[in-house]
Order: sequence, then C-alpha cells, then structure tokens
Amino acid sequence: KGDIPTSKEKIQEQFVNICKQMQVFGMNYFYARHAASDKNYVIAVDVDGIHVLDPQRTKVNRSFGFASIRKFGATAEYFWMNIDEPNKAQQKSKFQFLSSNTGINVLLYTLQSWEMYDCVYDATHFF
Repeated sequence: KGDIPTSKEKIQEQFVNICKQMQVFGMNYFYARHAASDKNYVIAVDVDGIHVLDPQRTKVNRSFGFASIRKFGATAEYFWMNIDEPNKAQQKSKFQFLSSNTGINVLLYTLQSWEMYDCVYDATHFF
C-alpha cells in the first residue's frame, strides 16, 4: 500500500498507470463476422496491429502486426486485409483463413468497416 493521492491530477495519473498495465489498453474495438468461418469476433486495433480478442475483450488470442499486412481496405459491408505471414504452418488457427499465393486473405463483415479502416490507416501512416 502506498499513500492515497489527494489531488485530482495524481488520482488521474494513478488511474491511467493502472489501466496501461492491461493487455487491451488503448485498443479500438470492432465486432465482425469472419467470412470463411462464419463466426463472430471481437477485433481490436491499436498502434501495434490488429488483434483478435476473446469475447470478454480481456485477452488477445491472435495478433497481426502492421508489418505483416500487405494491403487493406474497406467497403460498406466489410473490412479486408491481405496478410503475409512467414510461417505458413501457422495459417490454421481459430480463423479458417482463405489462403492464396498472395498471402492470407481475411474478410471481416462489419458495419464498422470504414471506422476500422480509418484506425488502421492512422496507425500505419501517423505513428
């Protein structure tokens, strides 16, 4: 136990420091249905990449760093990305990926497709 802060600024600073310790701190959440598996997922975007979270949004199950994403885009109905993973053996996972000779193509149906695109664009161009 430490001293209990008394000023508003110190309390806010302590709160943010506690939050930063959480694995999912600073992530933007999106709800999507993966086209190939027809399953619903919680997708998160932060400065480190795109992450697949558990349904409670407390644990990261799978991550894709921005360096592994060749291309990405969005339409009114879905967000898509083409992933280049060096270890092709890892393609089988919770996601049943659509594989091709250009990498792994992921199609995520979501009403938040353009918001997801904006977060990925900002993270890849401004950070």
